[in-house]
Amino acid sequence: MRPALDASAARRYLRAMTRLALPIACQQLTAFLVNLADNVMIGQLGDAAVSGVYMGSQVHLLLQWCLTGITAAVSLLAAQYWGRGDLGAIRRLAGIGFSLGLPLTLLFLVPSFLAPEAVLSLLTREAGVLREGRQYLPLLALSFPFFGVSQLWNSTLRSVEEVRPGMYAALAALGTNVLLNGLLIFGLFGAPALGVRGAAIATLLSRMLECGLLTAYLFRRERLLRLRPCHLRPTDSALWKAFLRCGLPVFAGEVVWALNVMMHNWFMGRYDESAIAAYAMAGLLWEAALIWVVSMESAAAILTGKLIGERRWEELPVYAGSMQVIFLGIGAVTVLGLLAVRRPFLSLYRVSPAARSLADRMLWVLLPAMFASIYEDMTLCGIVKQGGSPGFTLAVDCVCAFGIVLPLSLMVWRLGLPAEVMYAMTVLDQVLKVVPAAWKVNRLDWARDLTAPRQEVKGRP
Repeated sequence: MRPALDASAARRYLRAMTRLALPIACQQLTAFLVNLADNVMIGQLGDAAVSGVYMGSQVHLLLQWCLTGITAAVSLLAAQYWGRGDLGAIRRLAGIGFSLGLPLTLLFLVPSFLAPEAVLSLLTREAGVLREGRQYLPLLALSFPFFGVSQLWNSTLRSVEEVRPGMYAALAALGTNVLLNGLLIFGLFGAPALGVRGAAIATLLSRMLECGLLTAYLFRRERLLRLRPCHLRPTDSALWKAFLRCGLPVFAGEVVWALNVMMHNWFMGRYDESAIAAYAMAGLLWEAALIWVVSMESAAAILTGKLIGERRWEELPVYAGSMQVIFLGIGAVTVLGLLAVRRPFLSLYRVSPAARSLADRMLWVLLPAMFASIYEDMTLCGIVKQGGSPGFTLAVDCVCAFGIVLPLSLMVWRLGLPAEVMYAMTVLDQVLKVVPAAWKVNRLDWARDLTAPRQEVKGRP
């Protein structure tokens, strides 16, 4: 049976997604504003400072993608167990995520703290960028464990549709970060003016606060899961096997995406300071546009997992058709929003005219890529992967990244083409993945019950 569009069903799914997505979006927006506060305030210090902080933050971004691999795998199973009403399995999954996620953050912390210049030199050769980045990265690295634990707690709470605690903790972190940025970057009210180091300290303290609030809520006040320290040492071998079976493709997919991003950063790091600053500005606006998108994707993932966990197979055709229409509408609205805020956003930065002009050209490249990205990402991640077929998403990511985009990026670099051409390569995979995303979701063979003793595939219900 082919996907079908039912207007009343589409409205119902949109309302359900919006109810879940609004608190998640607020949390994502808050996290983005923490990053924006760093960038805008540091942007007053010139191209080198902007570029140095941006390159330092790319290490954090790589960690974030790797952590997302773990949290996405937890969410994939937890959402289906939530549909079945099995809270004990969700608690054990939280323990699995913690036992994997915390050591991962330490793997990133140690080299970033002890040898920041060596880490940054993998991304850029610009002396000014390295000078600023090596002041920023070691202090930022101390926030990695707190950030990782917060991500894991948020993932656990979202899987049971508790989305507000993460929002409140993120709001507290934002207020703390903005206040401390003003004090420590510029030395307001008698505080020391620490420049990029002040931005890193502010981020560290705000991440500590966010982690502390979420931990206190989850272990002391939350009444549904009733998580306790003993759950952080899971011994359920069957659940470990299920997690590894479906979680490894999810984790591998996020690592592939992270490597793809890091290679793009390496190529862009071969250009001068103004190009890197322009790339940083375009990247920040991309992140801003994705706030609502990622939130809606997370909401769609919860709905998909719950639908399959409750074994409502007969709804899949209408669900798939309705969600695709919703995704296309979100894409159109997002692109129009980008057009409206493009120039005001760039005016926030006190950078060179060359950097501003280049950023403007990059944003014109971003617009069609953003529309494509919203459809393919929400389809592949919110439905196909979350529906139980992460292997397909991994295959698409590998082919597009390593088979097409990175070889083309190498060609552009070898030919010495302008930075905006290289930027086009960084978003090309978003366009390429539209075709396999549409093909797969409309086949309806992606839905699998991962909570059953043996995977039950429900293709073409």
